[in-house]
Amino acid sequence: MNDKYYEELINKIYKLIDNKKIQEAYEIIQEEMNQPYIPSKYFDVLQELQIAIKNLYSSQKELSKYQNMSKLEFLSHVYRDHHVNIDVLTLYLTKYMGAFDETDLSVFKQIFLDEKVKNNTKRFILGILKECELSFEFDILNSSTKQMNRVTNNSPTEPYEDPFYKSLFDEVSSIFIKEPSLNNVAYFVIQDIFDYYFLNNWTTDIKKLALNISKYILKSFGNEVDLSPDFESWIKVITQKDKKILH
Repeated sequence: MNDKYYEELINKIYKLIDNKKIQEAYEIIQEEMNQPYIPSKYFDVLQELQIAIKNLYSSQKELSKYQNMSKLEFLSHVYRDHHVNIDVLTLYLTKYMGAFDETDLSVFKQIFLDEKVKNNTKRFILGILKECELSFEFDILNSSTKQMNRVTNNSPTEPYEDPFYKSLFDEVSSIFIKEPSLNNVAYFVIQDIFDYYFLNNWTTDIKKLALNISKYILKSFGNEVDLSPDFESWIKVITQKDKKILH
């Protein structure tokens, strides 16, 4: 088969995906990948498309299970026994994003008060509520520190949205100005701190904290640094998380 055949085939598959005809695209790609020969320059493209379409098709089939459920029944699969199923939550958001009502908010409020639900899951849901441009205000329990806070549609869900953590990252970046490759590592450490103390009001010396974070990162890469054992113990609890509390 010539190049034109494969180019037209690939374009057809992309159009089917754009038109949300996932099952048809899935059937075409499966049939094509079962052929005894595919030119090498098209094989990788078709294989990547096959994986992507297979994931889309599986998600679509999974979503169809919930299509006839009431909101409350659907939500019962999202959150039960102190556990949030992120995959089902994503399917739920696919269907109801932009159409939340009191039923949704009542369940989300329960999740926010559940100490066994991870902070990062609560942050994810809060971020979704903010994207919907809803106006809200309710209590949220930090699952790490056990502190209760008040959350609104203006509450930060990422470190760069919070002036304290933004300043902290800027300070660490200034320390790593000659080693910018370590900035990504620093951001993940700061994100872990942000997650652990999510919405807690706490103050500390930013310069001192930034210096210790930089030392911790350097030590993690095998460098000899003078790092306080107390700080190292504290940061390890935060970066590794307490598996007995967060699951």
